[in-house]
Amino acid sequence: MAMSGERLGKKRARLEDELEDYLAEPREPSNASYDNLSYCKAQMKCYPRLSFMARDYLAITATRASSELNSF
Repeated sequence: MAMSGERLGKKRARLEDELEDYLAEPREPSNASYDNLSYCKAQMKCYPRLSFMARDYLAITATRASSELNSF
């Protein structure tokens, strides 16, 4: 089912607003004991669209390109 241009535009605007809000937040200090999973779970309510996108992209399994496989 195709989305109308107006609905798609509003959806994109909400995502952009969410991204701008996220990027405007102060950064957490970087250290080895930081629990990324707990942080992501805590932020799901504040940034539901970004959380959904992150889950989609971070679930992709890393693979090697065929050119890398031939060089070993």
